[in-house]
Amino acid sequence: MKVAFTPSTLMDFIQYDLDPTYEMKYNFSVERQLAGGVAVTVGYLGNRGVHLWRLSDANNPLPIMVDNRPFVVNGQPRPNATVGAGTVRYSDAQGFYNALQFEAKKRFSHGFQFQTAYTWSRNVDDSTTGVAQTDFTPGTVGNTTQPHNPKADRSRSSLDIGQTFVVNGVWEIPSPVSTGIAGAILHGWQMAGIFSASEGSPFTVYVSGRVAPDQTRQVSFQHPDLDSSRSFDSIVLGSPDGYFDPTAFRMPPPAPAGFAAGSGFRSEEHTSELQSRLHLVCRL
Repeated sequence: MKVAFTPSTLMDFIQYDLDPTYEMKYNFSVERQLAGGVAVTVGYLGNRGVHLWRLSDANNPLPIMVDNRPFVVNGQPRPNATVGAGTVRYSDAQGFYNALQFEAKKRFSHGFQFQTAYTWSRNVDDSTTGVAQTDFTPGTVGNTTQPHNPKADRSRSSLDIGQTFVVNGVWEIPSPVSTGIAGAILHGWQMAGIFSASEGSPFTVYVSGRVAPDQTRQVSFQHPDLDSSRSFDSIVLGSPDGYFDPTAFRMPPPAPAGFAAGSGFRSEEHTSELQSRLHLVCRL
């Protein structure tokens, strides 16, 4: 059967001779036993993912460099003009996780035990998922915002939780009596509780529509420029009336003279994965 291709034909590719995905884990910890049945542990945990899957657009017009930043000329033809847009899955993405962990725990004695743990970590990747859709929006068509520069999307992972603190404990409630029916009823009761606090998940800022006319399948999948003079505390407001300050971002500059109308720059700085404010979760 003969297949006819046209400039509107959508193509779906998988990298030829995919590299095998693998993961490396490493850790080191030191534990110290203290008086009163208390033990303290300090450790490092690392993880690196290699040859992870990345989803990207295919057959997009090639950008050029203007004023030391990527620039897309409006009307630039696709590399293969006989077909249209496409999607390709690569196995060249990477992920990096590093964490410092602290734990203190007391074994059950004298009617009481507790455990507390604190983790400071950073999770960075090129693409959180390159296969399927998730609640964090990666996995959509062309989740690499710059198909010809995959490292432009290396940033905090959608799964990154910077700091986590957890405390739990058990207290054996003393019984006022130890004999008889009342003693049997009141003896052996315990109260347990868990408190946890963690930083929120990162989020990503996009512009509406295309700034650089790269003919990607996903229209609103480009980033604005970030005002480098702004601090995190001044950007994230956390208010019901406005979660972040939109004035901290600006559109890329217009095309210089001599280029076709509608041409545009890529974002100057990758502005995704801003960390949201601390949120608390308490369970009893």
